[in-house]
Amino acid sequence: MKHAFAYLLLLGCLVSLNSCEDKHLEQRTYVANVPEYVSYESMQKAIKVSNPKEITVAGKIYFKDNYLFISDPGKGVHVIDNANPANPIAIAYIEVPGNVDIAINDDMLYVDNYIDLVVIDISSPTEASEVGRLKSAFPEKLPPSDPNFPIAQIDYDKGVVIGFKVEEITEFVEVGPRNSNGFSTMETRQMSGDPSVSFLSTSSTNKGFTSGTGVAGSMAQFAIKGNSLFAVLNQSMFTYDISDETAPTLSGEINLNWEVETIFPKDDHLFLGTKSGMIIYDVTTPSSPEYVSRISHIRSCDPVVVEGDFAYVTLRNGTSCWGITNELQIIDISDLSNPFMIARHNLNSPSGLGIDNNVLFICDGDEGLRIFDVTDPYDVLQNELTSFSDVIAYDVIPLNDVLMTITDEGLLQYDYSDKNTISLISTINIDK
Repeated sequence: MKHAFAYLLLLGCLVSLNSCEDKHLEQRTYVANVPEYVSYESMQKAIKVSNPKEITVAGKIYFKDNYLFISDPGKGVHVIDNANPANPIAIAYIEVPGNVDIAINDDMLYVDNYIDLVVIDISSPTEASEVGRLKSAFPEKLPPSDPNFPIAQIDYDKGVVIGFKVEEITEFVEVGPRNSNGFSTMETRQMSGDPSVSFLSTSSTNKGFTSGTGVAGSMAQFAIKGNSLFAVLNQSMFTYDISDETAPTLSGEINLNWEVETIFPKDDHLFLGTKSGMIIYDVTTPSSPEYVSRISHIRSCDPVVVEGDFAYVTLRNGTSCWGITNELQIIDISDLSNPFMIARHNLNSPSGLGIDNNVLFICDGDEGLRIFDVTDPYDVLQNELTSFSDVIAYDVIPLNDVLMTITDEGLLQYDYSDKNTISLISTINIDK
């Protein structure tokens, strides 16, 4: 079949030389990430609420109206009644295949269902139901792949890509003019193996937007202000109009030119953490974000949180970022149009972070959960309040003297009402 296809395509080139003079077919055998598919119909019928399930993977976290929502990456959302943080109770599980990110406005939960944006009514979490959907909201979104191998050609007629398996394949590839690297534009895109292409991956507790929204962790890629939902993916920021809560529509897209990872809302601004620095946008008019400024750093993973006149940025090395730096950077943002770094501190392998009333919480790899007094931002490491080295923490939400932490052990919550005596008050274990 492939040989027949190649013959017909070459015959077509002979008939129409002008259209094919810069293209040719090549047979390639190589090891690649081969896409696995599910039909669009199956994907859109998969959302439902069920009884609580054990937490098996540490995902992103979101807090709203005494409920804690924990993403089960690629599968769904755990719902925890956290009215009493000393006794959290799992009450439901919302099955959402392909889900990674979460945002809530009023009683509406916005989640990614592979490439679709789905709206779920959670006014009664145990009876949650889908009430709206924007199809192909994230058309370029792909699940994680092995960065050591290229991505094979994708046939979108087969459905939605839900995963990849590594195997040897042979393909006939139509290629165009060679670039300076010896590959065509199409080949460079398909065979880069760029690990930044991933599922859609806020905490001075993200209290800056409207009262109808909740609070996300620092690894969030969704944020809501007014009637707009913002989502960041690859090198773009998308804006969706949610004035009709159950019928979101795409209202804009901004090409950032930097690979963006996280989004943190504060007052009328968005602080975007990218692999090369922090970008600030003014969203006083949410439907028309305006660029304010950016500050660069060495290539590395980069979540951001903000409090007062300072932004706190952790840089981490790792396969998804290609960086070699592990540190905390503190950025003076008193003049948002001219941010500048005032201090940097070496860390182990930081990921998520959060800040509340000059208490900074950092998830620092093998060093565990570390807590600092940042009243003096120039001398942070000398003012470490305490650390919990027995867990690998991924992200945090500090709010109302309770620190909600997602770790390799599960959901851990700490009382920090007295910053000199911070203590563990509850645990929901991961089922390993």
